[in-house]
Amino acid sequence: MVFMGSAILPFIWLNGSIMRQEEVDISCMFHHSLHYGSGVFEGEISYNGKVFKIDDHTDRLFSSASTLLMNIPFTKQQIKDATYSLIERNGYMEKNCYVRPFVWRSDNSLKVNSSNDDMCSCAIVLKEHTPSGVQSSVKLTVSSWQRPHANFTLYQCKSAGGYNVSFLSAREAVLSGFDDAVLLDSLGYVSEASTSNIFFIRDGAIFTPNANCCLNGITRQTVLEIALNEKISATQLNIKEEEIGSYEAAFLTGTSLAIKPISSIYLPSSGINIELNAKHDLIKKIYDIYISMLI
Repeated sequence: MVFMGSAILPFIWLNGSIMRQEEVDISCMFHHSLHYGSGVFEGEISYNGKVFKIDDHTDRLFSSASTLLMNIPFTKQQIKDATYSLIERNGYMEKNCYVRPFVWRSDNSLKVNSSNDDMCSCAIVLKEHTPSGVQSSVKLTVSSWQRPHANFTLYQCKSAGGYNVSFLSAREAVLSGFDDAVLLDSLGYVSEASTSNIFFIRDGAIFTPNANCCLNGITRQTVLEIALNEKISATQLNIKEEEIGSYEAAFLTGTSLAIKPISSIYLPSSGINIELNAKHDLIKKIYDIYISMLI
């Protein structure tokens, strides 16, 4: 099996062994995860052979698996060791790459109630990665899709089944001529972008939505740490759609994006396109500090 597209590197790790893509022989047609979305994953970045916050990512991978009642058949240390072995085998100890570890229920069950919590498969794949930096910015639109109430989904569990709304909102935005979408929650407050957290800037301070209806991303947490260390006022709060225009600038955060300035946010409900300062000095300052932490 060869994984096409996105510059996937030739060697992968599967259930304890490093092998070439073409050596992988796995059929998932009847796997529980394919039918019911019972898989979990992480997105990590390796800069010159150093995976940023690999402990935090690995902890979340195991926490997500536990939430879905899956018992990963490896220890956290084994997953981390496998990651570094795979980076070395692919010749990326002095280059940057994106790391995707994932775990899925691999029992051949068509029943929703799969009772074999130990029947799980684990894999790690890498792909080439070049940070885009803050020189470019993105145009967003508020999506017609909403994040569901916290009682109806698992926001801190990074599960495959939880990304359907992310996919639909991102596709809707791109098909409408935007780069990504801003999603509101069920109460009308700003939640996040399709796969990234969002921050706003006003009067030298940063503001970000509460994490009760979005993933409390590791890059989001890192930006809040930077703000604390640099004595930048940082507030987590509920932000209404109509309040977006009160901010000077905004940016997205995520493992793959790092820090990405937003140039505009379109509000379909009012037809207003809010222009934002994508060259704001505070975005550049936070980005520079963040990048210095990676290398």
